[in-house]
Amino acid sequence: QGVARYALNRYFSAHRGWHITGIAYDGQRWNASSPTALLKPQLPSSIIEVLEDHVVNKHLGLEELAVLAATVEDLVHNEAFDLLSMAYESYNLSIHEPLANESQEDLVIRTFMLFYTMPW
Repeated sequence: QGVARYALNRYFSAHRGWHITGIAYDGQRWNASSPTALLKPQLPSSIIEVLEDHVVNKHLGLEELAVLAATVEDLVHNEAFDLLSMAYESYNLSIHEPLANESQEDLVIRTFMLFYTMPW
């Protein structure tokens, strides 16, 4: 588990510049928590059970780490898309149409960043 968390942390830090709570080192030992813990609120419990069973009874291999990393990236992408959609909807703008001017672009970007930094 510790190796999996360390590998995921290194991947996201090096390739994305991300610090993900639940994966990144938090002052505890690397094996203090499961690398699947951050996925619990996002995935169905049946999938979490399969992942955790695999982590406990077997060790995560390279393929499992790749799937876990891709899953986290997909969750982050979906969350960012949802926030951007909310920013567009806040001003009754369509995500399917180009923005009219730089002022609208700035407004949507600022609203997205506001939503991004809000604790939901």
